[in-house]
Amino acid sequence: MLAIASPSSCGDDNDPGADAGRPPRDAGDSGAPGRQPDATLPPPPEAPSDLEASIVAGGAHLIWQDNSDDELRFVIERKEDDEAFEIHATPMPDETVFHDAGLVEGVVYAYRIMAVGANNNRSEYSNVVSISLP
Repeated sequence: MLAIASPSSCGDDNDPGADAGRPPRDAGDSGAPGRQPDATLPPPPEAPSDLEASIVAGGAHLIWQDNSDDELRFVIERKEDDEAFEIHATPMPDETVFHDAGLVEGVVYAYRIMAVGANNNRSEYSNVVSISLP
């Protein structure tokens, strides 16, 4: 007669005793022999701050404080009225000014910005500013 082993006797992941005698895995360990755990990601850049908006030439003129020296770009998000924020622009590192032309009268625009660093690490968002054409 052929004996069939139950899944728990074959090292099933649901069996707490299945890994008895094996060394514990690191969080980044894939389990493949000779593979090193993933390196720790660098910290995200410091968040931009003091975001301000003013109306200049029919558009929103944004300025902010760059608080990091390791960003690879910024991401400006904008929303109109009660819509969700969406990516609107990606200024280069060390830029602290952006002009958003062509705003529509009567629409309230809100902006926020974040810095993006190595490995796509993202900072916290800046403060949110809102503006509308008179």
